[in-house]
Amino acid sequence: MGLLDHNGECSLPFTKEVVFNAICKAIPTIKGMKVTNHDKLLGRIMVEAGVSLFSWGENIPIQLTESNENKTIVRITSTPKTGVMFGGDSDMGKNRQNIEKIISATSATLQSRL
Repeated sequence: MGLLDHNGECSLPFTKEVVFNAICKAIPTIKGMKVTNHDKLLGRIMVEAGVSLFSWGENIPIQLTESNENKTIVRITSTPKTGVMFGGDSDMGKNRQNIEKIISATSATLQSRL
């Protein structure tokens, strides 16, 4: 884990499959983000955020763990694609914003199910 990596975690009252599908549906609604790889069985989703004013982009792995029948823990890490030597030494809060955007978009997608 690097200097600018940010981690976020939340617990959602849905099964792992429902949360997985909601995240995969929510990511394309977030400007500049896309799902690049996913594994439903393992509960892993790899997301990339593109170049912005403040960064050269980020890699955002997401891990889902079902803690009981209707509760899923979502763990998100946002990491700059570049190292410190190539402008990755300051993210201007971009990694934290990525995590917050994913959690908010996923929540909105899940709320539309209720």
